[in-house]
Amino acid sequence: MEPDTALSPDGFAAEFLRRAASPDRIAAIVRDLVGDHIEFGPVPVGPGGIATAKATGKVRFVHGEPRGGDGTRVDVHTEVDVHISVRVAGRTVRFEALMLNTNRITLRLVAPLLIVIDIADMAEEDISLQLALPGMVARTLQRVGNVDAEVREHTKGYIDRLVRSERAAALMRIDVGRLIDQAWSSGLVLDGLHKD
Repeated sequence: MEPDTALSPDGFAAEFLRRAASPDRIAAIVRDLVGDHIEFGPVPVGPGGIATAKATGKVRFVHGEPRGGDGTRVDVHTEVDVHISVRVAGRTVRFEALMLNTNRITLRLVAPLLIVIDIADMAEEDISLQLALPGMVARTLQRVGNVDAEVREHTKGYIDRLVRSERAAALMRIDVGRLIDQAWSSGLVLDGLHKD
């Protein structure tokens, strides 16, 4: 057996945070919150609301990565295949897009032993949309205006509402102390020690 490597209390706390709330685990919470699909509309778009748009999207993947070195900041990236339909001048045009969203997250450590996940409001640069527009569709959409920007704005509002919901409030608080108590009381800790 290799000798133990000593950790200071601060070092132990930092390693505990990295293990308990790793970027991939925070991303899993965001994935649970967002779900497999996003949807909004129909909503008015274009000058004076001359058209309406509706979008449905299927989440491809969600990935977390650390931002900074102290383990308290995480960026969660979500990639979504989006199907968009725009109704204008009595006809409906449909097209596909690839959406990339980034949620910027800060982890707060609070008493007695909780990790609180704070998700910042999304900025314009946190959402990108890559449109696949056949020529006829592109010409039709020129009459509507900047559909790209309006879809991104409605998506931003949709996600911001999700992360401010009551369900999100419950998911955003990891009660580490309670989880440790449950692990002991259920026998998981002793079972694990015996297996070693």
